[in-house]
Amino acid sequence: MPKSYKLNSRSDMKKLGKDIEDTIIKKTRETVLHDKYDVECPHCGKSFKARSGRNTCPHCNNIVELTLNINF
Repeated sequence: MPKSYKLNSRSDMKKLGKDIEDTIIKKTRETVLHDKYDVECPHCGKSFKARSGRNTCPHCNNIVELTLNINF
């Protein structure tokens, strides 16, 4: 059930603003962490698409760790 806010209440408007901000940050983090990024393998120097976390280079089969530091 969605939350309801009293639009004439200053405290409810602050809560609404905070809830909107929290939702935007959560959705942005999810998108950033699940997207693929162009990276260069530190072992063979070739480019490939990788997600956050452990990836295997399709060219040399070495493990490449992609760490995204997301600070809002």
